[in-house]
Amino acid sequence: MIHTIKIYGYAALLVIGSLFNLKKAKKKLRSHASQEVINEIFETPKVVSQKVFHKTGSHITIKGKENITDEAVLYVANHQGYLIF
Repeated sequence: MIHTIKIYGYAALLVIGSLFNLKKAKKKLRSHASQEVINEIFETPKVVSQKVFHKTGSHITIKGKENITDEAVLYVANHQGYLIF
């Protein structure tokens, strides 16, 4: 339980810290919408997710990668997946 709380706290801090980057990117998007700015906007959540996966020690295996679209996608687990006693 403590481990889960620590991970959620870590993730929350990462998200809060990324808000500044996203705010700057949003400002850039208003003044100059380019593919570079759009990539910057999508890079921030990607980095946050990678750091959380690394912190939890999760390993990701992708099967059927050819079926993944180029569009934005959100994958959500419906359970924690392990218990710590």
